[in-house]
Amino acid sequence: MYFTHHRRGQTVHKGQAATEYLLLLSVLLILIVIVISMITDLPGTLNLMVARGNNEFWTDSEIGIIGHTYYSNGEVDLLIKNNKPYPITLTSIEINGEDYEINTNLNPGESQIITLYLEGCNPGDPYSLTIGFRFYDDDDRSRGVLTFSPNIPITGRCES
Repeated sequence: MYFTHHRRGQTVHKGQAATEYLLLLSVLLILIVIVISMITDLPGTLNLMVARGNNEFWTDSEIGIIGHTYYSNGEVDLLIKNNKPYPITLTSIEINGEDYEINTNLNPGESQIITLYLEGCNPGDPYSLTIGFRFYDDDDRSRGVLTFSPNIPITGRCES
């Protein structure tokens, strides 16, 4: 803000320089804060962006994982959804190359929490689990055991 003062035919803007100086300093301060926050958490930000994309893939995939939590004691809760137009029976889940036998029936659109136990993790540490499924088409068992293994991990942070 400035005040206009007329003196001998001249317009003098009192306080304009100080106001512009303060405005420039505040913009510079905001830019410094943004840059520092980006530099100090850039790896975390990039991991979050990748995790968000992977987790969005799994939500809409043929056999969806619409929620997951990995606890420090090794318990993994997966909220699995059948996005196929026919009922399925999940026979096993493969996590990072290791098979876990299950026997879970899911109708089209149905969801269920499946709990498995893996090696423990440290609270706050990031995790990445590559998941695959073996299942039957309950409407046509003659197709045999089917697989869905997109090789796209689910990611998150270990909970206590």
